[in-house]
Amino acid sequence: MPVVEIPHAPGSSNAELGAHWSVRAHEADRWRNLFALYGHDAPRLTGVPVRVCVTFYQSDRRRRDAGNMAKHVLDGAVKLGLIRDDGPPWLVEETYRVRFDPARPRIVFEYEPAESPAWPLPNPKTRGSAGRPPRR
Repeated sequence: MPVVEIPHAPGSSNAELGAHWSVRAHEADRWRNLFALYGHDAPRLTGVPVRVCVTFYQSDRRRRDAGNMAKHVLDGAVKLGLIRDDGPPWLVEETYRVRFDPARPRIVFEYEPAESPAWPLPNPKTRGSAGRPPRR
């Protein structure tokens, strides 16, 4: 199972809700750059459906919404090309964990090929979504 470890802990994307669009864009760029820095030699699984496990090692015991924190992590993995998309049918299963490690906060992104997609994959010869022929 390929693993990308990023020695930074993300903030919640809820903190960005009232922020100016440039602040949100800056945070998204920061995560793309972190994935490019720490995941540049990780294998790409862009042609197959994947299962993903994101583990957040936090330095304190505050309650956190792991799914909310994972948004930028998954976006960074897609932008770098580690996985094709962060939604079905390409992302079959996603697991989030939060652990306590005050000495070394970090994020561990693990991903592996899935046995089958969430639903039939699109036919590359058609232009419609999910394999349906295009509308006429």
